[in-house]
Amino acid sequence: MARIKSYPLDTDIKASDKIIGTDADTSNTKNFSLAGIKDFVNFKEDVVTVTTSELQNIGTTLKTIITTPAGEVTEIIGVLFKTDGNAALDQLVFTDNLVLVQNGETVTSGTAKWALPAATANLLGTKYYIPEHGYGLISAGAGADIVLKSAGSPTATGTPVMQLKIYIAYRSIPIS
Repeated sequence: MARIKSYPLDTDIKASDKIIGTDADTSNTKNFSLAGIKDFVNFKEDVVTVTTSELQNIGTTLKTIITTPAGEVTEIIGVLFKTDGNAALDQLVFTDNLVLVQNGETVTSGTAKWALPAATANLLGTKYYIPEHGYGLISAGAGADIVLKSAGSPTATGTPVMQLKIYIAYRSIPIS
């Protein structure tokens, strides 16, 4: 086997690419696909669209973003919010932040780790927002879904067509 530094760098990394490792049961050297490693650590990615009508009722109706299986807890790794469609005369105006929490978790103003500030949600045009990662989640327990909520529903002006896309990376952790 050649020295590792003599191999060229792969700049087009795919899930089917392989790395070399040692099988713990046999101590034999084996290939492991990046997709297999991703599955092993339970890493998942998703894009969820929240419609205008769902946003208009977000103060009273939660929007499920991730369904957490029974016996598991969901850990959010990263989030990107994309707002689109707010226009000067056709707009949803939020007075409260939009937050991602475990269903059943109580969030007081300023404590949410994965929040889209109302001021950002109210901007016109297409905007992207990455919340700063916070630490310390008090879990609502196994099987608690991740939901989008707000303390109040927005006010509509004109005929709003706002849409929110949530790009989310997470993993499910089995607990017993």
